[in-house]
Amino acid sequence: MPSNTNKRNYSLPGSIKWGIIAISCLPVFLNYLGLDFASHIIPFNGDTPNNLMLEHRFETFHGQFTHMLLENIAFSVAIIVSIFCLVGFVIKKDPVLPLLGISLLCAGLMDGFHGLAATRLISATADNKDLIPFTWALCRFFNSLICIFGILVAFASQRQTFHKVRSNYLILFSGIFTISISYFTIHYFASSAELPRTQFPGSFISRPWDIIPLIAFLACSALYFNYYKYYPSAFAHALFLGSLPNIIIQIHMSFGSTALFDNHFNIAHTLKVLAY
Repeated sequence: MPSNTNKRNYSLPGSIKWGIIAISCLPVFLNYLGLDFASHIIPFNGDTPNNLMLEHRFETFHGQFTHMLLENIAFSVAIIVSIFCLVGFVIKKDPVLPLLGISLLCAGLMDGFHGLAATRLISATADNKDLIPFTWALCRFFNSLICIFGILVAFASQRQTFHKVRSNYLILFSGIFTISISYFTIHYFASSAELPRTQFPGSFISRPWDIIPLIAFLACSALYFNYYKYYPSAFAHALFLGSLPNIIIQIHMSFGSTALFDNHFNIAHTLKVLAY
């Protein structure tokens, strides 16, 4: 087992660690100061004069635009991180980097498909009030499973016997399989006429479906910590630190969000960018 000195050498700077903690907790502090991050929905008014109709239409879609923007940013960051992982693989020849990179890429793709379905760029049948929260919970659960799969394979890759296998084939198969599952899962539920109810305003757990991803991300965090403990690196440390905003995201959604584009909804989508 590596010594504590080695572990410190492979840790990210304290400023980054405390910065992630501060940013993750900052929205709640700002809420207590009275700042609201909700996208207030303006009902469509058909009596609006023609010269103001275009402006009025943009105002009524403020929440949808904010949602899509945050999803696009998260997706873009996931792509960039995945590219860095592949570059690291070329330099270090460490099969762990592309495996975890593909996990993050597929998690980002799930978010991308979710955003496309919510804006109807992918054919969708269900109403957005059911489609967006359900596919969000589905994506978050799938994302956590992908990350758990990636870190378990990373553990296996550290064993001597693993290197007898052509890791390139495993990387290719993992990428094709998870990307295919990501797309067809979202496409199937987007095409479903009826989806389960996911929001229960007034309940202690306002979005019960998000409890499942919360538990999965807690398990993922424990795996990341153990991976960093036994195989310390800056990347492993970053994975563990990135699990904090993921957990806080699910707390916002499970216990706070009661409607589309409300305060906790927008906070969670913003923190997802930080998690990537």
